[in-house]
Amino acid sequence: MGIFNKLRSLFSKGQDKDAIPASDFDQEQEQFEPQTAETDPEYLQTIDSAASQTSQHPFVPQDERDYQYEPVADGGVIITKYLGNMRIEELRVPDTLGGRPVTEIGRLSFIDEYKGDLSEEIEPMKCYVISFIKVLYLPDTIHTIGDCAFATHSYIHTLHLPSQLRSIGIGAFYENGGMVDDSIKSITFPKTLKSIAAEAFSSSSGLQSIRFTGCVDIIGDNAFFGSGNLEEVIFEEGLLEIGRYAFMLCVNLRKVDFQKGLTHIGHSAFHKCTSLESIVLPESLKELGDRCFSDCLALRSITLPATAKFNGYSILNCPNLQEIHFTRTDEQGAVRFEDGVVFGSASDL
Repeated sequence: MGIFNKLRSLFSKGQDKDAIPASDFDQEQEQFEPQTAETDPEYLQTIDSAASQTSQHPFVPQDERDYQYEPVADGGVIITKYLGNMRIEELRVPDTLGGRPVTEIGRLSFIDEYKGDLSEEIEPMKCYVISFIKVLYLPDTIHTIGDCAFATHSYIHTLHLPSQLRSIGIGAFYENGGMVDDSIKSITFPKTLKSIAAEAFSSSSGLQSIRFTGCVDIIGDNAFFGSGNLEEVIFEEGLLEIGRYAFMLCVNLRKVDFQKGLTHIGHSAFHKCTSLESIVLPESLKELGDRCFSDCLALRSITLPATAKFNGYSILNCPNLQEIHFTRTDEQGAVRFEDGVVFGSASDL
């Protein structure tokens, strides 16, 4: 967990491309080891003790006494704290509380403890919870899931997202599947979704496929960082912006269907996506950030729009890159690539 946390800490502070030398990064990646009984036996002993109680109460119906909530301007309520049992296997959040629809899940509302400073920007790595919820059902009345609402809920393998969902907060489902292999395998986001904030699904170890059925405004920084089993990302209608490090270290990612409308891909967004073989970027793209497609070792072909801005750091260390289609030209000549590095004119940057 150390390498992921260190990287997020650096990245969230806006470090430039030289902040982490490639050699240092590779060395630390090799040293990374997942948490095991040997590395932290006391914590896992606590987990095992609590787990022994789970089978006795696999499902407990919820009532209003399990929730603290407040009215909000849209006429509904926001859940500010869940007081019920998180050692059950299935949790169905109610669609009404106090006679009003539940429209928001508040930040940290399903977390046991937050060890950070609430006056500062929230940090998902400082959330702690002992939860054995495997099935999480969120009613269709909800349009907002707040920051770190379900962070570090490691056992969720079935997730029902609301059909009217518009935004997902920082670290909302951070480190799902961190303890077990039987975690969420695929997610289909509703057409209404407009934004996924930073680290929302970061380190979701079991996630293999994600599909966006509507046009999304932004996928935030580190949103799917380190989701090592993710294989495909499908945008059915479009996307405007992909944040920094959004899909970094998704080492099994093989397919990304970009759609018209995408304008910006951030710094290191697909860094070390070592299984990507072909990329087709839409004509709407305006800018590629530094190291956007760096260390994509399997990348063989890329299609770039004529108007996109990029530099020699945007597509870096792609040793198998053989084809560039629709390359742009300017007064200084055509774009070229040598030794896995794509070179363009700096005059447009």
